[in-house]
Amino acid sequence: MRWILALLLGAACAPPDSIDVAECAGDADVADVTAMADDFELSAAHMIRSGALGGVMVNRLLTNAHDLYVGAEGLPEHLSYADGTYSVIADEVRQEIWLSYTADSPVGEPGERVMVDLFEFDSFLVGAEIEDTEDGVSIDFEEPGPLAAFLGQGAHPESPMLLSDDEVGALAINLGTLELDGVIAVEEVGAHGTIRYEVVHPAQALETFWPLPLLPMELTSATGERPELSQTLQTHTWDVDYDHIFTYLGGEIAMDFIGGPFDFRATYTYVPAAADTGVDIRCLD
Repeated sequence: MRWILALLLGAACAPPDSIDVAECAGDADVADVTAMADDFELSAAHMIRSGALGGVMVNRLLTNAHDLYVGAEGLPEHLSYADGTYSVIADEVRQEIWLSYTADSPVGEPGERVMVDLFEFDSFLVGAEIEDTEDGVSIDFEEPGPLAAFLGQGAHPESPMLLSDDEVGALAINLGTLELDGVIAVEEVGAHGTIRYEVVHPAQALETFWPLPLLPMELTSATGERPELSQTLQTHTWDVDYDHIFTYLGGEIAMDFIGGPFDFRATYTYVPAAADTGVDIRCLD
C-alpha cells in the first residue's frame, strides 16, 4: 500500500516502514493499533493536491498574460471565486486563497484584499473586445475596470487601447506585486479514525513564487480520534515546506497517538523526489 500512497503524496514512502514498539506493545495487534497513522499519511495527499492549485493559479496569472487578455486562460480546475476568495471545497478538504495589494501595486492599499476576480477581464476593462494584432493586442472597451492601472496605461485609459507584446507584459509584472495567502483545512475520515488539521501559508508576493518555490505550511490546529480504541492524536512536530512546482512536501511531521493498548509516535519524513522517505513508529516515552 505504501507505494500507492507515495504516488498520491508526491514523496515516496519506501517499504517497509520502521516500526519498533516491542517495548510497549505487549501482545497487542500492532498493525491494528497503529492503523490511524496510515490515515494521517493519506490525509497529507489532500493537502499536497490543494497546495498545487495555488501554484497553478500563480502560473496562469504571471506566465500567460497574453492568454489572459484573449480569454484563453481561466480559473484552474476545481477552483471557484466569490467575494474576494478563491476556494475549493471537497469531501476531505477546504481550501481558501486570498490576494492582497502591496506598496508596489498600481492601485489599492498595502494589505487590502483584492475584491475582484483576476480571471475576469472586466476587472481590468469592462466590456472589452480584444483582437490579436501582428504586434500585440487591440482592445475596444466600454469603461476602465477597478484594476485598469495594472495594464500599465494608467487608471483611466481611453478606448481603443493598442498594446505591443512588450506592453502586454506589464500586466504580469503588476500582478506579481500582489501577495497570496491562504488556508487548507483537511478532514480525513479514514478506515480507522478521523483526522482533522488546518494549515496556512503566509502572505507571499506572486513574483517570488518561481525563484522561491518552497512555501511554508504552518499548522494552526490538528486533532484526531479513533473512538473504539479511545485513541487521540496530538502534534509533536510540524516543520514542512511545500514545493509548489514539483508538488512535494519537504521536512518532518511527528504525531503522537495517545490511548488504546499503547501510546506511540509516528514520524513522517518527507524528502522531495527521494525514494527513501518513510514513516517511523516508536513507543512514546
